[in-house]
Amino acid sequence: MKNTLVSITIFIILVFLCFTSRYLLNKKFNSYLESFRILENSIQINNWETSREICNNILSDFQENSVFVSFIVTNELVETIMNSLENTLFYLKQENKEAALFSCNESKLYIEIALYIQKITVKNIF
Repeated sequence: MKNTLVSITIFIILVFLCFTSRYLLNKKFNSYLESFRILENSIQINNWETSREICNNILSDFQENSVFVSFIVTNELVETIMNSLENTLFYLKQENKEAALFSCNESKLYIEIALYIQKITVKNIF
């Protein structure tokens, strides 16, 4: 009976942690997606200084949160997002509109993939 109670308690804690981490990741990544929308608009109107500032803010924030994110998302995906953000910043410094938009959309796609992968399903729990 004691083993069953301990197992059920551990399971409940695990499910709670899954939902909590999913909520925090969702909140953070949705803020990144909103920043990417603003960045895309800024790139489209050729506002390079603002675009570089926004991209730099996203990159620094993502670097600060990469430890937390790497607990939830695979390190490979975190590195891919970081590389894509660095490419976006590089293209913004060169004022290459098409490449910057492509790289920005690539970063958005990887963040959406990370959100999709982390959806809580019965398969993920068991």
